[in-house]
Amino acid sequence: MNVEINYFVTIICLFFFSRRESEVISTITSIFALAIALITSALLPVDIFLVSYVKNQNGTFKVFIHPPFSIIFVTNPVFLVFFRTNIYYTVT
Repeated sequence: MNVEINYFVTIICLFFFSRRESEVISTITSIFALAIALITSALLPVDIFLVSYVKNQNGTFKVFIHPPFSIIFVTNPVFLVFFRTNIYYTVT
């Protein structure tokens, strides 16, 4: 997905910049800034889905998520996607 977003951003930036009036560093900065914004906004629907998937309307956890062991299986993949790190819990 990152390759497609970077390709899209590069094409859009190069299409809209004037060849006579643009600088290389401003073009590269615009490409990186737009790519970071699109990649960040692509994670927002995932976060909304995960919150609505594990919580009820009143904010309590759904029945299948109550044991602490189940929470580990939901939170570890989320931390891997968002922060690229694992969190380790001790189940008591």
